[in-house]
Amino acid sequence: MCGFGGMFFFNKFNKEEFYKMSKSLNFRGPDSNGQFIDLESSICLFHNRLSILDLSDAGNQPMSSFSKRFLIVYNGEIYNHKNIRKILKDKYNFDKWIGHSDTETLVNSIELNGIKDTLNICEGFFSFALWDKKNKELIIARDKIGEKPLYFGFNNSSFYFGSDLFPFKHSKNFKTEIDNNSLKLYFKLNYIPAPFTIYKGIKKLLPSHYMKISLNNRNPKFVKYWDLNNNTKINKNYSEKDLEKIIYSKLEKNVKKQLLSDVPVGSFLSGGLDSSIVSYLMQKNSIDKIKTFNIAFDNSNYDESNFASKIAHHIGSDHNTIVVGNNDFEDAILNINNIFSEPFSDSSQLNSYIISKVAKKSVSVILSGDGGDEGFAGYNRHLVAKNLFFLNKLIPTKLRGIINQLIPYSLLNNDNSFLFKIFAKINKNYKIKNLPHRLLKLNKTITSKDYDDIYLNFFVNHVSNFYNFDNFDNKFLKENINLNINGLNDILTQDINLYLSNDIMCKVDRSSMFNSLETRMPLADADFLSYLNSIDYSKKVVKNNPKHILKNISNKIFPQELIERPKMGFEVPLDKLLKNNFREWSEDLLKNSNLKNYDFLIPQNIKVAWDEFLNGKNHYQHYFWNLLIFLNWNNN
Repeated sequence: MCGFGGMFFFNKFNKEEFYKMSKSLNFRGPDSNGQFIDLESSICLFHNRLSILDLSDAGNQPMSSFSKRFLIVYNGEIYNHKNIRKILKDKYNFDKWIGHSDTETLVNSIELNGIKDTLNICEGFFSFALWDKKNKELIIARDKIGEKPLYFGFNNSSFYFGSDLFPFKHSKNFKTEIDNNSLKLYFKLNYIPAPFTIYKGIKKLLPSHYMKISLNNRNPKFVKYWDLNNNTKINKNYSEKDLEKIIYSKLEKNVKKQLLSDVPVGSFLSGGLDSSIVSYLMQKNSIDKIKTFNIAFDNSNYDESNFASKIAHHIGSDHNTIVVGNNDFEDAILNINNIFSEPFSDSSQLNSYIISKVAKKSVSVILSGDGGDEGFAGYNRHLVAKNLFFLNKLIPTKLRGIINQLIPYSLLNNDNSFLFKIFAKINKNYKIKNLPHRLLKLNKTITSKDYDDIYLNFFVNHVSNFYNFDNFDNKFLKENINLNINGLNDILTQDINLYLSNDIMCKVDRSSMFNSLETRMPLADADFLSYLNSIDYSKKVVKNNPKHILKNISNKIFPQELIERPKMGFEVPLDKLLKNNFREWSEDLLKNSNLKNYDFLIPQNIKVAWDEFLNGKNHYQHYFWNLLIFLNWNNN
């Protein structure tokens, strides 16, 4: 797990500037630092290494292929790289190995098998840049689902590429002009989805793609080498028990291969279904006790530590409960711009940073339960969408609009309104976190015109009176995001392609790698997700029971009372934080003098909403967090 970057410098090369670019990603790879500069070809590469496999110097990068034709800088893990070595031995009688790193396997396989065939057989997560000395050609590539980041693009005549935006900004020639469309996407989604970035001229490479560019041909050529729907549909005659056996076997195989490491490995154990199964399979396949990590809050609505401790006791792990205090949150806020190089406002980023920082003291590799909700239909929206799809067909759009008007959100959102008090009493039994926030999304979703609208209304930020943007609605999103939703199965596909890749994986990668910690996701394995995606929604959600298959598997592993409980998620008490711990920080950013610097903001509306928020008259904490993160990032 590492950081890398470089550029085609079509202007004069500045060696001092290049080394500053390289050092800016030391946190992603503190173990060694390597560079390659070819003045004649106007190409330079750098690599910052976090040693996981082959801790010797034989694993250092940039690394050459056996013939010296190719040079690679690489970030990731290829779990089946030993099998790939066997393929190269059988097919080409190749046995010219210097070390036992997956980097060496990758670069030699590319030379012998070619780029596309190599990428298709790789099992793992990665991004890399490959310099072909013979053809004077650069190839950059990203893994199938998008766990590892890769930025690229022309800026002021030079072509930049790398694991993050930080190195680009260390170049004096780099122009940091904000892309207005990316800004609108951020304020709607809380993140900027690939291929966009916050800056004009710079993009994120899409998952399962590689790109070629050469010294003589500066027009990038893009190739998609894999598709989530490559997997053929499963046999419809499979019984429920057959499916459970197949999925359990595949998941255990994923965990086994992701335990591959020459450094200590642990797991994030929230106490929820996904991380509990992953941790169980880790311990089952480990000789020694694995280390498990969990966060504890003083707010019972957000705290799963009691369940995590019980799961840890059941599987026999060495468990570590991290009690989060004010200092932890303040430390996270101070570092937020150093962790995320462009605006990103999934508030669970705070938890991810805190738990990664503590875990790094004991281990260098962590397995997590991320990907289970997208693969097995575990989010509340997967249940609600089914009913909304039905209502969309049954009730005319105009009538649904009237229903929406009869129950204005202001009554659902104000602590003192009679309707809010009714929902609050009902919620005591269900303990749904951020109920007003969810009710707003539901209220907006009722008016959806089509399946795409239903999906987007679950995701987008609905408070738009903070902003003075033209074309700031679902139509804009549909023009910029590739949506094609015609049913419930498509929602899961979209979750994997959009939300998992751009939100979850971004959050986990940046938070963990800032602490030089590698995170792996057995449930988000590309081929595993492709297989799950071929299973019909009706087998995943049975009688309004989400994650039906995974729950049946877990019931054979854990006592039922540890698993059969409401979903909590990995969230923070954001309302309380903004009104207390972060209030001074927030109000400093929300000063009128600061807001007036942005012509797309409406300061008066923001001030009124903030005062109402402090007095319990709205629950806009997520919308304020979204705005505050941008202001904090841009003021840095």
